[in-house]
Amino acid sequence: MSYLKLSASLAYFLILGFGAILILHKAISLTTIMQIFSILAILIIASSKFVLPHIKNPAKTIVIFVALAPAVFLINLLILTTNLIFSPFIILTHFFAIGTAFLISPQIAVTYIASTLIILVIQLATSQALVPLVSNSPLLALLYLISYAGLVPFLFILAKQYKFKEEWAQILEKQIATSQVQEEQLLRNIDEAVVVIDPTFSILYINQKARELFRFGSEVLRKDFYKVFSLKDTDGRDLYSYSLPFDEIIKSKLPQILKDLQIAGLDKKFIKVGLRIIPAITAEGPLGLILVIYDKTSKALEVKKQQNTIDAALSKFIFFLENQKNSIESLKTASDTARLLAQNERLTHLAEDFVYALRLQSGEIGSLSNLVDLGLVLQSVIDFQRKKAQTFSVILEIPTAQSQYRPIMPKTKITIATKHKIFPEVYVIGNEVWIKDSVERILELAFRVSVKKSIVILSLEVEGDLAKIVIKCFRTMVSEGQAAALFEEFSPQLSNLTQLSWTTGLEGYIARSLLARMGAHIFVESKESLNFTITFGLHSPATEQV
Repeated sequence: MSYLKLSASLAYFLILGFGAILILHKAISLTTIMQIFSILAILIIASSKFVLPHIKNPAKTIVIFVALAPAVFLINLLILTTNLIFSPFIILTHFFAIGTAFLISPQIAVTYIASTLIILVIQLATSQALVPLVSNSPLLALLYLISYAGLVPFLFILAKQYKFKEEWAQILEKQIATSQVQEEQLLRNIDEAVVVIDPTFSILYINQKARELFRFGSEVLRKDFYKVFSLKDTDGRDLYSYSLPFDEIIKSKLPQILKDLQIAGLDKKFIKVGLRIIPAITAEGPLGLILVIYDKTSKALEVKKQQNTIDAALSKFIFFLENQKNSIESLKTASDTARLLAQNERLTHLAEDFVYALRLQSGEIGSLSNLVDLGLVLQSVIDFQRKKAQTFSVILEIPTAQSQYRPIMPKTKITIATKHKIFPEVYVIGNEVWIKDSVERILELAFRVSVKKSIVILSLEVEGDLAKIVIKCFRTMVSEGQAAALFEEFSPQLSNLTQLSWTTGLEGYIARSLLARMGAHIFVESKESLNFTITFGLHSPATEQV
């Protein structure tokens, strides 16, 4: 706080003190004074309830400062009229100083103590009536004055703890616009190590558990997360800034969990951890990320581990389905058995997709990112998908010129050996398993909505800084609006489409969710054909080693 503000605060309290002395010299009646105080008290109570909540800092602090004037005035009058430091009301100055430290700041409280001491000393020096009291009990008078000196450090300690808790509460209650589920997760996991970082990955806050776990303190605040922490995967391979899905989580506003990591602080001693990443988003934009770190080496965590309810329910469900399948197979009636087994398989698929979608929504599914060759991913699925297309009486093709592209690299310092492929080499940052799963799900939907004997083309394109996986359906049974609804959960627009009756209703939603977690997007557009376009950015985060 600037010296100018402290000087103004000291002058303010001195004016109130000398104003009380002046009133006493003017012999204004106590009744008049109390009436004035009563009116002021009513105004202050009313304004604190109806006006003060709508005023923001720093104006709010100034209003509180001015509103304290009647209280300061009354305390001064009580002390001045009842033997100064020997007054039974002298304790009110201590209480007022503590309250000022909480409401405004400990520095302002110190200026109040200083002004009180100045007024008391001046009055003691000028009041002949108090000379006998001081001369009879000089030690007592000295102790009263020393008590103010002991109050100063106490104010700073109390105010520091109060302000810390108040600021943390504001972060949780006012600034972080997470969903109710995310807030419950945050409160439930607050006993774990917590690191808060801003959108540029500078460390804003570390709790006591994190300080103890990694053996550092406030010196790491405002430092880059990747320069403070080193990370490896479960097999001991180094992870880089692009390996962690921080950028994707900020963009998608969806939490993720990375279950198997190794992390080290400045001491470079790695421990096995799990990492929950919760985005902090407001209407104005992203505030950053809250990283909740679970120490897997802790015995306490092992005690807390329980089988996930969803997984347990799924296991039980599949167990009953397996029993049902065994019973059906024992019937030995070929036609009925085949039909019932197919229904059984669809039911299993529905249960798996349902649980998968729930886990995506809760943030339980997370993954590390790496450099992925989209061409290699498409090449790995093309043969199987061609056979699958035949089951829907659809022909899956690729453009004849696909293999003529030169390799497209992300804008990093990484060099990659190239080789001939069916699709061009286009490298993006993502998770290979998720990309493959998403493409396969979208292809199945494309096969289902296409007219029999029609052609579906799968291609990989580059446009500016974007890599595009394009699935073109030339003859379909759905409109563009209905096709867009394929990526929603159980969309009612699709309920009457018989070709989708045996889908789970979650294929498109799961694909869209997985792509969003990697910073990718899915678009549906109708031109000469109905196109499903998946876009990835070719710009990658810096590949600085963590």
